[in-house]
Amino acid sequence: MIDKTPPRAPPSPPPPGPPRPPCVTVTSVGFGASLVRQEPLMSLTPDAPAGRAPARNSVVRADAEA
Repeated sequence: MIDKTPPRAPPSPPPPGPPRPPCVTVTSVGFGASLVRQEPLMSLTPDAPAGRAPARNSVVRADAEA
């Protein structure tokens, strides 16, 4: 038996996404700005907890007290 169904049309291309270069630029600028804000905050932080995650630091303290 011969198939008499018409051939299917090729799938349509996906819709265009957001332009990538501006998104990457905005993300990079935002990350750089957060680093600029981090320096003054780190100068206000005491040396002992600097660079540690607060949750990890509190767990270590709780284990030491037990």
